[in-house]
Amino acid sequence: MVARGLLLHLPLVVGCLCSIRLAADTVVTPHATPASVNADRYTAQVASDGCLTSLAIDGLEFLDAAVSVSNGAYFYQNGPLAMSTVLPARNRITCRSDRAGVEYHFADDGIELALCNRSEAPLVFFIVLAEQFDALQGPNGDWSRQATEAAWDEVRCYRSDAVLEIVGADRVWGPWQGTHQVVEVKLEAGESRGVGLHIDRVTDKEREAIAELYVAAQRAHEGRARIASPQEFQVFQRTSPNSGPVLVSGQVSAGTTGCEFRVAGGAGSAAPLPDWSPLTFDSQGRFNEVRHLPSGGWYRLDLRTSGPEGKSSTTSVARFGVGEVFVVAGQSNSTNSGEHRTTQQSGLVAAFDGTAWSLANDPLPGVADRTQGGSCWPAFGDALSARTGLPVGIASTGFGGTSVAQWRPHGDLLDGTVSRMRALGPAGFRALLWHQGESDYLTPGEVYFSRLRETICCSRLQAGWEVPWMVAQASYHNAEHPAFDHIRKAQERLWREGIAHEGPDTDQLQGDHRDLGGRGIHFSPRGLKAHGEAWAELVGDYIDSVVQPRTGAVNE
Repeated sequence: MVARGLLLHLPLVVGCLCSIRLAADTVVTPHATPASVNADRYTAQVASDGCLTSLAIDGLEFLDAAVSVSNGAYFYQNGPLAMSTVLPARNRITCRSDRAGVEYHFADDGIELALCNRSEAPLVFFIVLAEQFDALQGPNGDWSRQATEAAWDEVRCYRSDAVLEIVGADRVWGPWQGTHQVVEVKLEAGESRGVGLHIDRVTDKEREAIAELYVAAQRAHEGRARIASPQEFQVFQRTSPNSGPVLVSGQVSAGTTGCEFRVAGGAGSAAPLPDWSPLTFDSQGRFNEVRHLPSGGWYRLDLRTSGPEGKSSTTSVARFGVGEVFVVAGQSNSTNSGEHRTTQQSGLVAAFDGTAWSLANDPLPGVADRTQGGSCWPAFGDALSARTGLPVGIASTGFGGTSVAQWRPHGDLLDGTVSRMRALGPAGFRALLWHQGESDYLTPGEVYFSRLRETICCSRLQAGWEVPWMVAQASYHNAEHPAFDHIRKAQERLWREGIAHEGPDTDQLQGDHRDLGGRGIHFSPRGLKAHGEAWAELVGDYIDSVVQPRTGAVNE
């Protein structure tokens, strides 16, 4: 039965040059991006290696394919397994290798997976759930929020009003890599099994049970302080070679009689704050203080409160640092449009979406176009962190396919970027990194120059400080037209006239640095790495030009 309202956009993965007819009135031309599925309530993506990398219900993502070795939903046998053959058909995608196989059947109410172990040894199929869920429920009405270790063959995962029900598992366990929960399916040699991913909505009874979970958790944490800043993985911009201001803010609970904090760990050149220091709080329990800490990280902040009868409790933020922070803007090669997702390797690169911080693994959060592919910024952060010895923060705000005219003052795009700047605060980041120009190959050079100059000047006025801009040379259109001199000269003129600093020449990244076997405008995995490292080289040179070498004094 063909599911109504279901469209599959499938990649060319079997050497076929023709279109694939998937439904009565739908013809999709294959291309080398992940296969995407659009149903009434969910979207899904199957990557070129056969892994289910995304499943979003009502716009809420339920899988995480960018943490550690995770590929979302994938086989594992001495490491993640890639499928060598991916065959799309009508509402079905068949993937197989010499060791395993999976057939995805798509319907309006979910996805059925037919799993097969084709090897002579046991293997497992993992489903890594996204961190941002409300609760899990097992088959016997057992509920869990954070820590799970249960032999559940069925599990319901809740996010807002959306529910993903997984049927056919062996166990659910976690937390893993933060607060991720993992669904595990074991297959013996030669075994075949079915797993269902069913789409549902939360019931009133379930909503009440989830609320009770939160009340119980709140009671368990009574007497503890709430830390608003720093956040986990937050990077504060250093304002001198050796230190930067760190905001310690939050609120203690009623009845608290004392509050103090300390900072431990870190790799800064000077010691953090190993001894307990008092924090003052107002009549509402709110505290808000700025302390200078040495450049470095990750640090750990411990906050200890005391109450009546000498009772005390401690709340911690495990990882934050003082380093280098950047805002990113432009078109698709500044967002998550690369051929494959990448991950930072240093553990010292973080992303800021305007509200929360997280490790900078693709797709980076906060981009205006909500793209879900790869970016150059994990590689950029790794390279810059290796050069400076500091954590790196990235706030990515771009939108694919945009011309410079769409970034003119008082438009949604520039306003969104300025909003991210303001969230970081005055001098809260080192520079804005601009990669844009491919869409303007028909724009006269003088017009491009004047429009981007206006955008830069307006961003500084709106942000309230002289934000440094670094502008890349970007005019690549395709392999036959890899550069347009009038756009490149306009970008160079911004450097010469002191309006912006020099960014990398990305037009030079051609051939196998581009996707679609060198035919595309976006970057391949090799190109993403080269792109990020090119940015890191010039950004590092810029930092060296404005920052004196680090010494032992914290407040220099």
